[in-house]
Parts: sequence; C-alpha cells; structure tokens
Amino acid sequence: MITIMRCIICYGQFLNAFRTGDQVIRELKQIPPITLTENKEYLELTEDEQAKYDDRQERELYNLNTIGTKREEGALFSENIEKINTTAIETCQKLYVGEDAQWLVGEKKIPEYLSVYLKGVNTQAEEFRIQSIRYLREASMEFIQLCEKVPATTFGFLEQKYSNLISASIQSIEREYTEYERKDKELRAEHLKRFRPNLANPANAGELDELNKE
Repeated sequence: MITIMRCIICYGQFLNAFRTGDQVIRELKQIPPITLTENKEYLELTEDEQAKYDDRQERELYNLNTIGTKREEGALFSENIEKINTTAIETCQKLYVGEDAQWLVGEKKIPEYLSVYLKGVNTQAEEFRIQSIRYLREASMEFIQLCEKVPATTFGFLEQKYSNLISASIQSIEREYTEYERKDKELRAEHLKRFRPNLANPANAGELDELNKE
C-alpha cells in the first residue's frame, strides 16, 4: 500500500495532476517513513531501516522507471515536451541559413510547416497528459475503495484466526476431559468389582488401604 501511494503521488506530480483551481500544487505532503517490521508496536523505522531508507524509496518507485528515480531538475512531463519544442526549433534555425532563412517566419522564426507540426505534437501531448490524469484518478479511486476494505478484512482475519485457535483449544480440553472421564469410569467399575462387604474385616485392612489409594 505504501508503494502504491508513493507511486500515485510521484506520477501525479510528474503529470502536474494536482491542482487547486488553476494553481499547480508542486509540493505535496509525503508519506512519512513507516517501519515494515511486523512485530514492532510502533511505526518508527528501526536503526537498520533508517540506514537503508533511501534505497527502499528507490525500490518503492521502481515500477515508474525513470519517472521514479532521482533525476535532474526539469523532468516533469510538460517540461519534457517543452524541451522537445526547443530542440526542434533550435535545430531548424541552424539548418535554415543563408537564402533558406526566408522560410523562418512568425514570432518563433521557424518554417510554417514546423509550426503546424509542433502545434499538433503539443495538442496530442496535452491530450495524453489529461487522459493519463483521468486514468490515475480512476485507479486512485479504486485503490481508496480497496483501502477502505482493509480494516474489515484485517479484523475479519484476526477474528477467524483466533476463533479457530480458541475452538481448537476447547476441543483439546474436551478431548482430555473425555479421556479422563473414560479412565475414571473404568477405574470406578474396577473398584466396584473389588469392593465387597468383608473388606471392613481387619484381616482385609491392607487390601482396603490399597483400594483407597487407587
């Protein structure tokens, strides 16, 4: 769950998906470090986990490939598209020199065909970004619905587990009692066979004492 939440945040930031009105939210509250040690009572990282936490963050974002790895400033989706535009314009201006410079028109000083091409590229890129944000939102909503089921599932599992343990313990005690009761009945039946009126005779005192001890 931690990995999925961190991937959602990272990919959403890459797409500039988080906004308040027209304002892009650049800085989001990150998920605090949480221990993965299941037998700890508290959520703080252990000393061993603290030393390896940076590597763990990298592994958690592994599925985002280069988006999730440490990268240079300016690697957001929109900035990458802007770099493509800048590279295309600068390369074209270097090619159209001398007499060919007459084809460089408009504010950006590029051929008209390149303006049309870049407009199409930018439109497709923006449509892709918006569609990706929609997919991310839908996936996030499904993830939230799954998260809402986790507490009930967890407590259901614990209830089932310990109900089974209690039932097994009761059954074990019942088996022990049944066995004890069986042996007790057999012993009483044996004693009844050996018990007779003349055991009160002093001559049979030893046999009576032995029977009482049993």
